[in-house]
Amino acid sequence: MSEEIKTNIERIIEKSKEVNSDFFGFGKEYVSRNGNNQMTKEEWRDIYPNINVTVNVTTKIRSYGIVE
Repeated sequence: MSEEIKTNIERIIEKSKEVNSDFFGFGKEYVSRNGNNQMTKEEWRDIYPNINVTVNVTTKIRSYGIVE
């Protein structure tokens, strides 16, 4: 289950890069980590398609059984 969720998230991130739409807000995280408060939206649009994103998914099964 974790691998399927991870694959789907990675696919969505790649699609967002293709259309150059940072709807996850990676730009804000990038600015906060790199201290580049002067970066323009245009500069981020140039950088965004080339960023590396690592997706980690942890799944915890809370209950099991038959569902009708």
